[in-house]
Amino acid sequence: MVITTRDSDSEESIDSDSTRSAEESRDATETTTDSSGETTVTRRAAMAVAGATGAGLLAGVGTAGGTDASQSRRWKQDVDAQGHTLNDLGALEMAGSEPITDFAGEDLSIESGVLRATNDRDLLNNVRYVDVAEGADAVQEAVDTADTDGHNKVVVYGDEGEWNRTVYLPSEFTLEILDGVTITSTMDESDTEVFHGGAALITNDDHENGNHDITVRGGHIDFEGVDSDQDGIRWGPVWLHTVDNALFDSITVENVDWRYGIVFTDCTRSKIVDCLARNTGYDGITLRGTCEHVDVVRCSTYDNVNGPGIQAAPSIGEGGTGGHHLTFTDCRMDEHLAIHGVRGGITDVAIQGCSVRRIGIIQEVDGFRISDCDVDTIAFSAFTGEIRNGRVDSCTMAPRYADHDAQIPAAVVLWTWANDLIENVSFSNCTARDLDKFVECRILDETSVVRHIDFSNCAFDVGDGDEPRAFIEHTRDDDWVVDSVGELSNVRIHGCKIWNTDSVIQGEVDGVRIRLTEFHGVDEDALDDGDLTDLETHQNDWW
Repeated sequence: MVITTRDSDSEESIDSDSTRSAEESRDATETTTDSSGETTVTRRAAMAVAGATGAGLLAGVGTAGGTDASQSRRWKQDVDAQGHTLNDLGALEMAGSEPITDFAGEDLSIESGVLRATNDRDLLNNVRYVDVAEGADAVQEAVDTADTDGHNKVVVYGDEGEWNRTVYLPSEFTLEILDGVTITSTMDESDTEVFHGGAALITNDDHENGNHDITVRGGHIDFEGVDSDQDGIRWGPVWLHTVDNALFDSITVENVDWRYGIVFTDCTRSKIVDCLARNTGYDGITLRGTCEHVDVVRCSTYDNVNGPGIQAAPSIGEGGTGGHHLTFTDCRMDEHLAIHGVRGGITDVAIQGCSVRRIGIIQEVDGFRISDCDVDTIAFSAFTGEIRNGRVDSCTMAPRYADHDAQIPAAVVLWTWANDLIENVSFSNCTARDLDKFVECRILDETSVVRHIDFSNCAFDVGDGDEPRAFIEHTRDDDWVVDSVGELSNVRIHGCKIWNTDSVIQGEVDGVRIRLTEFHGVDEDALDDGDLTDLETHQNDWW
């Protein structure tokens, strides 16, 4: 046997280390010659030769058996081991393959591109899957089993299903309803527990002591089949009570004849995001009771029969107070957004970037900001209460509905009954158009006061109509039984632009400051139309 180990002079790719290794191996080769003249290679020599040859092969130039037939080539990055181009591999075929199992040996299946388990309650990665058509009992069973096993999520999939009982969620749990799933219901009071004056299709499991960290995500819930005449029960299809860190995300609720769509009561550090409530008997989305640090973001409500689209209000039923630190951002609705505080009031409210028919600040509210909103009217109604310390900034007020003038012909309304107070409210960078008045003030009792109202950098252009047109009106309205008789005082108008009004202020005002304001198409005698005391003007322009 003849063994040749050769370094090719024509190959320049061998580095010095490979050459040195091959030479050392060749020198170390031990051979013996028998009587027949054949050469025998010892094991040590063969291993050394193989090592040298391998080094050469790794370098792309080594040969064995004295032939150069095997030539090196650069690895082609765009093909697989069989030469198929990577962009033409096609789909992975699973048919006819061996069954796929999880670590527990359970069979898995692939349906419609979704990997699901085939064992009871479809467990996969500690998540249980339930077909919506199996009903609320199956969902509750999956929730209970998951909670017992230390798991924290159930996913509902499928098309349509009818649920006729309440599903209760424990703490640290997520119920996700996939896109395209519709849940209908015909449940009545015998199918649920009445709590806090109401009943729900989905709620938390400990209303007395409270829960924490609960998420309900997705789904379309249709309550058209639920009879509203059930001993005054206030229905709310998704309703969490006394939950800390709750989340409603991307839920649609509709056709709730009585009463709410989506509800938080006494919840803290919670959010309602990207939800829609349509055709509800009262509030589409409501925050009731002592909700604190709650955000409502990118939500919409439409076609509600009676109540507001979105409302923050006191507890349902007797007793209870209002919420604190509430934020409403980028919401859309064809009805009003109401902040309604009683029995202790609501404090620290922000409404920003919303498009809404009307914003109502009602009864007892202390500390609010309304900014960057598109709204027909902002109404302050201190009926048996006090509204104070608020700011309205960069809002546009104009009628968008045909019946607007018949209801409230003003951009801003200040209303009180007896023993009420509205004070320290400012308006800046706001625009109002196509209305008879910028401000309509109705103080219906001498015991009530509206004071310290400030307008800066606002613009107002009146609409066409038979009504007397003014920037501020504080007089009797023939449609009202009682005159506006209470005190309006300390009004400041600074840096504003006012077009085409018949007068600037109508009615009695004590303490008026008008500075650096432009009047276009307004008679200079317009200030004499009102019964004003302590009037001060400074550097105003009349065009």
